[in-house]
Amino acid sequence: MNTNHVLQRLDSRLPNPKIVQDIAQQLDKIALRKAKKTRDRDEVEIEVEDQAIIIVPRQTPVEIITKALYKEYFDISFGTGYRVLAALGGIKEIECGIIEPVYSFITLHYDSELNIITVDFHRNMIFPRG
Repeated sequence: MNTNHVLQRLDSRLPNPKIVQDIAQQLDKIALRKAKKTRDRDEVEIEVEDQAIIIVPRQTPVEIITKALYKEYFDISFGTGYRVLAALGGIKEIECGIIEPVYSFITLHYDSELNIITVDFHRNMIFPRG
């Protein structure tokens, strides 16, 4: 099995439409949880890693940047599973290999059965762990 076969299997196991749907559901959950604070039902208030609040349209476009299957050899982090990095609102700019999202990045961590473990919002492409 070569790399192309592995990538095809990854896309088959975790298809992009599922990821986009999962992100939309996460935005909906946040909107419902913060309904009293949200000025407009079509917007979502998101707290990014530096505790700043950004406003994102609930139906914002999503650009998937990275999708990965990873194997943890030790009992650390979330264990073996999948990780997805996407840009909310799409990509605003790419300069020197660094992507700038329109609103923010979202990282989803899935377990090996494709259950979402955690979701993180951040402004920088490389989100610091821990």
